[in-house]
Amino acid sequence: MSNGKKLAMGSAAAVILTVAGICPASAANWFELQNNEAPDAKALRVWGFLQPTYEANFADRVSGAANPAFNGQRPVFDLVAPDQESSSSFELKRARIGVRGLMPKTDGKINYFVLAEFAHNGITKHASAVELSDASATLNYIPGARIRFGQFKYPGPEEGFQAFPLVDPFIEFTTVTNQLIMGRSFNLPPGGTATAAGATKVQANGGVDAFRDVGVEVYDWRDWGPWEAAYGVMLGNGHTINQQDDNSNKQWSARLQGSYVFGGKGAYRQDVTTWIWYQTGKQTFGSVDYTRRREGIGATLNYQPFRISMAYLRGTGVIFNGVNPPFNIDTIVSSSTVALGSENKARGWYVAGEYMLPELLDIPQFKQVAIELRYDAYDRLPNDPAAERRFHTWTVGAQYSFTPTVKLRVNYLVQSLKVGNADLLPAPQRQNAQAITDAIGNMLGVQVLVWF
Repeated sequence: MSNGKKLAMGSAAAVILTVAGICPASAANWFELQNNEAPDAKALRVWGFLQPTYEANFADRVSGAANPAFNGQRPVFDLVAPDQESSSSFELKRARIGVRGLMPKTDGKINYFVLAEFAHNGITKHASAVELSDASATLNYIPGARIRFGQFKYPGPEEGFQAFPLVDPFIEFTTVTNQLIMGRSFNLPPGGTATAAGATKVQANGGVDAFRDVGVEVYDWRDWGPWEAAYGVMLGNGHTINQQDDNSNKQWSARLQGSYVFGGKGAYRQDVTTWIWYQTGKQTFGSVDYTRRREGIGATLNYQPFRISMAYLRGTGVIFNGVNPPFNIDTIVSSSTVALGSENKARGWYVAGEYMLPELLDIPQFKQVAIELRYDAYDRLPNDPAAERRFHTWTVGAQYSFTPTVKLRVNYLVQSLKVGNADLLPAPQRQNAQAITDAIGNMLGVQVLVWF
């Protein structure tokens, strides 16, 4: 079969799966690659990766605000995470080391996966200097129903579910994934009151969930020639890293995907994949449990020299609304805010593409160069005209691979932030909101990935 016919069949497969409701995207079977080991795997394999990074934001300071205390300040979204104290910084974005392998004397039926985070980031900021990000074991005894338990990635959207630092050429997550999908742990400040309407002031009491949960998952995959289907259903706490549940409700996460494989294997196989994902659970604020629901569809085509991915994500309830007012200085009293009730909504989407440059000027090294372009949009709280904010980001990137496991990445982000319905705000509030949103700046990121 010619490559052209394979590509046509794969594209048709994506359309058929989408129309059938199996729906849109993974460039690999992450259920297999992250949950399981090859039959000939060792009992102990040490592995990990480092991501030293430099990030700089080129935003102007706030000017023209009605509140004079805001003028001359930098909003927190223009400062480097997680501490948000400077507009430029060298950082160790991730430093993870772990072990994985097959359990001895189980005939390959049980495998394990352990990984720890040593860098200062969202996982470790509100906890200890080192945190376990993953610790799980998988039982492979029941045909069609492998069982994994412990702390691991829940079956979710592609950016969170895939081995993001290793295969995604972009340094930052899209805004919709970072703000809407990434779980965060909050509680009410002393004397605080939760309200379903509007945004409730809260305080952080833990790190992010890093797209992980503690619980049990049933999953498997099956191949029919070049066709593949996979599923995963997880029951977990719905809390952040290394936390017990803080209420009697559990979180359900599920993902269903279908693929047509052109060739290759592992994280870089060539395929077209479509997926659909759903998650629901509750978070407690005060004495009330608020429902948090997230869902989405997406698709990815990986066919060298091209890689194209897209997704649409949405959510209701427990919408992270950022710091208000968004400043990190002693003279301004700011609080994290969350829109709790189920009437609060958010949605977003992205399209991303990568092109591997062919050999240029007879210099073999140019085979290792790739260029990327991504557009992502996020509409936060469209149900609340006064609070709605619209984020739009273009990311232009380039990547050079010294070896398959050592890469240099450069990203430049062109960012914009708009008040959704400025005309509905009172004059001083409108002036403040527009002055702050206009201060968002473009950002440069330079990163080295070392994977071992």
